[in-house]
Amino acid sequence: AGAMAGVALLIGIVSPGAAGNAVKRWLLPAADAPRYTFIEWDGLPAELVVPHGEAFDFSAQVQFRSFWHPSSASATLGLHEGKSAVENGRVHFELPPQTQPGQLRLRAGDAIATINIRPEHRPALRQLQAKLELPAYLQQAPQIESALSGKLRVLTDTKVTLTGEASRSLKSASVQLDRQALQKLITQGS
Repeated sequence: AGAMAGVALLIGIVSPGAAGNAVKRWLLPAADAPRYTFIEWDGLPAELVVPHGEAFDFSAQVQFRSFWHPSSASATLGLHEGKSAVENGRVHFELPPQTQPGQLRLRAGDAIATINIRPEHRPALRQLQAKLELPAYLQQAPQIESALSGKLRVLTDTKVTLTGEASRSLKSASVQLDRQALQKLITQGS
């Protein structure tokens, strides 16, 4: 009995969170007390929408709640299992294309998490028009041209206003002119 008390005291000193959780679960077995883990996944979504039929990357943060810091983590998606080094509390996985909903199972040390994966087709442009306001020296009325091809040639100093419709609502949209940085567009509707 003395040895048992010594072991319990040692656990309480080394990991008070684990000891307190064990005591709570032992004294109140019907209570809603989740299992204590020495590693914890931080800020994982319940669901992840991924591009249908395309490989995708997934990164996550782990929190260490003890002296134990595992050096790797794993992700299982269907029959695929990927490994990642844990670097500065972060993991990164390159995952295979998905065409059916599934579950991504993550494991780092004693921490396990599951994320629902929902593949969706990328939105498509139904129409895209460009209103061109040519430079003033040309004295021309504004022109409307189709820009659905994704390419549009205009004169220097032409003001371009893009108006389009997508196959579903968008959180964001952007345009890139030549080799310049992406420019965000204003999206409306749902």
